[in-house]
Amino acid sequence: MRGWADTAGRDPRGEAAGPAVREAVVGVCGARGGAGASVLAAALARARHRRGPHPAVLVDLDDAGGGIDVLLGIEDQPGIRWPDLRDARGDVPARELVGLLPRWGDVPVLSVDRTRREPVDDDVRRDVLSALRREAALVLDLPRPVPDAPAWGGDECDAVLVAARKDLPTVAGALGVVARARAGGAHVALVVRGRAPAGLTAAQLGAALDCPVAAEMKSERALAAAVERGVGPCGARLHRAAVRALDHVAASAPVLGDAVRGPWPTRTAAAELTSGRIA
Repeated sequence: MRGWADTAGRDPRGEAAGPAVREAVVGVCGARGGAGASVLAAALARARHRRGPHPAVLVDLDDAGGGIDVLLGIEDQPGIRWPDLRDARGDVPARELVGLLPRWGDVPVLSVDRTRREPVDDDVRRDVLSALRREAALVLDLPRPVPDAPAWGGDECDAVLVAARKDLPTVAGALGVVARARAGGAHVALVVRGRAPAGLTAAQLGAALDCPVAAEMKSERALAAAVERGVGPCGARLHRAAVRALDHVAASAPVLGDAVRGPWPTRTAAAELTSGRIA
């Protein structure tokens, strides 16, 4: 495995680290295809990383996707991807792992690899996520849950944000996502974007799904162009929506165990991102 063999056998308690990070794990899932879940997850991770006090790691859990590193324009950057961790069971050295991940700007990213489709066992995912949670604030890019599947990444989350558009297919698609996320104990909220073809409002969408609306944003023309240029999703509207969603989670996400997860700091984000430059 690329760069992992030298560190995989170490006891993470031997790392010169401070107290374990105790911040809410935030997942993002699309209500339907094309809802912009991966874009939102990337924006949340960057805003959360800048906010501090701990680094944020963006984790891609959608095996069926092409890899979030492609969306971010870092697919050719060296570093660990999920297939490299297929044998990473038990105590995974968290700090070493974070140091081996590719970065989007200054945000570490653990991505699916578009060129290697080796499956990663559920217990490996759990052990890796447990390790990363000791070192960083996690934002998980989630696949849509499969009915009756025993494991879903959203089960690891304190809060799940559902990326939604203002249309009826979103309502139909979101029902299963919301139900599964709540069954796992997560706080669930919507992040609504785009126009309403039939006049459906964000408030009506939230009422139909019995979910609060954490943030709403209009369409942003520069978004697709930024991705095509290889700088990843960016734009002032997207950044503001991410900040509002994080503030909502900070105020609303439950604390699920003193020794594992805890509330994370609430403070207004830094100045909004207004260009395609990745700081």
